[in-house]
Amino acid sequence: MKTLSRDVIIRLNLHMNAEFSSASLYVSRSSLFVTNGLFEAGEILKLLAEESLYKTMKFYKYLEKNHGTPFLNDDTALSNDVEMPIDMALKESMSLYEARHASLAQLDELAVFRADLRTACFLFRLRSSYHKERDYLRSVFMCNKLRFK
Repeated sequence: MKTLSRDVIIRLNLHMNAEFSSASLYVSRSSLFVTNGLFEAGEILKLLAEESLYKTMKFYKYLEKNHGTPFLNDDTALSNDVEMPIDMALKESMSLYEARHASLAQLDELAVFRADLRTACFLFRLRSSYHKERDYLRSVFMCNKLRFK
C-alpha cells in the first residue's frame, strides 16, 4: 500500500486540528445561546460540537490507518463567550465553518493532484457532513432572525 505524501499528511493534520478547535468553539457558543435563553439553538450547537469531534476522530483514524502520523494540538483555545453578542458569535462561527470548508476543498484538490485516490475517496465521503453543518448553522441564523450571507 502506497503511503501518504508528506504534504497530504500535513494538510490532513491541519484540517483535523481545525475540526478539533471547532468542537471547542461550538461548545462555547452553545453555552452563550443557552445563557441567553436560546435553548434550541444551543442544542444545535452542541450537536455540531459532537459532529466536529466525530470528524476529528475520522481524520485521526484515517491518518493512523494509512501510515500518517496524527498530531492533535493540545493548545486549543477555550473561549468563554458569555458576553459576546449573539450576532457576532454566529457570524464568527459561520466564518470558521467556511474556512474549514475551504480547507477541505483545498485538501481534496491536493489529493487529486497527487493522484491519491484513497484520500480523495475519504474526503468525498465526509463532504455531506459539511453541507449538513452549513444547513444547521443557517437554521440557527434564521431562528435568530439574522441575515445569512
